[in-house]
Formats: sequence, C-alpha cells, structure tokens
Amino acid sequence: MKKYLGSAMTVFAAIVSPCFILCPVIFGASMFTVEINVASICLFVMCLSCSVLWSCYLWKAKNQLYSWGEFKENSVYVSVLFQKQFTIEYDKCKGCGIGMYRHAFMNSQNSILGSNVYFIFMSLDYFPEKYRTQINLWKPSQRQIKVRFSKKLYSYLMTVLPKKQAMMLKADYERYIKQK
Repeated sequence: MKKYLGSAMTVFAAIVSPCFILCPVIFGASMFTVEINVASICLFVMCLSCSVLWSCYLWKAKNQLYSWGEFKENSVYVSVLFQKQFTIEYDKCKGCGIGMYRHAFMNSQNSILGSNVYFIFMSLDYFPEKYRTQINLWKPSQRQIKVRFSKKLYSYLMTVLPKKQAMMLKADYERYIKQK
C-alpha cells in the first residue's frame, strides 16, 4: 500500500512553496525590463534573498512535504524527493500510535470553528507524549514518519504489525478515534 506521508495541508504547502521560490525571482528580474538603477537592483537582491531563504526552508522540510511511504509486510519504504530511500522496520519501532492536532481558525478551541486531524506515527525512538495532541509539530526524519489517518491504512497495519506495535496502535485507535 503506497501512501503520501502527509495531509491535505502538506499537499497544499508542497504545491505552493515552490511558487515562493520562483515568483520573487521572476518579479525581481522583471524590474530590469523597466530600468536598471539602484532601486531595481536592491529590489532584485531582496527578491533573490527571499528565494534563497525559501529554498533553504523547502530543503529542510522535504521530509514532511515530499515523502511517500510504501507499507509492506515487515516495513515501510520511505521515498523523499532528492534523498536516498530509507526503511523503517515495524519490529524495531518503539513508538507506534495515533497523534492529532487541532486545525482551527486562529487557534480557536471552539469545536465549531475547527476539526481534529489524526495521524498514524511510527518511530524507531520512543514517542514524546508532548506531541500527542500537537503532532503537526513532530517532524518526520529517517527515524520517524507520520501519515494522515485512514481506516484502510489502519486495518492494513493491524494485519502486518508485530503484536507489540499492533497493541499500541489499537489502544490509541480506541482512545482517540473509536470513542468519538
């Protein structure tokens, strides 16, 4: 089973972020079509620095924005854009479960204005509980991944995960999803 390791929000960010790199360069270069002077050169340099900063951010966030996982019998194969593929073996995971964050308008706690977004996470390290309700702040790496929760993926993982990891995932499912 192949899945994008993110959510609708990360898809949006993955699509829009390259625009923050390309558009300032195009805008800055267009300044030279009007007139070449100190102001247009300064504006071009500022636009170029904006593009460089966004490029650095995008390179740092590529594990979160541009990654796909192929969930197999014993492990998940993770492919990240411009990076070597890596594997996370299920039986080596010390952290496996469900985390969530509140996607709300202006950080509102009002349930009418927002919704909970659930993720399945797997980590070769122990999962820090402070991220359980702030999973959006938990950054993927070569030792940990998160994927938007889906019933289909959950059911598949329950059939292939080792007993210990399956019990952790099932406990979180009953606590956070089934109880609703």
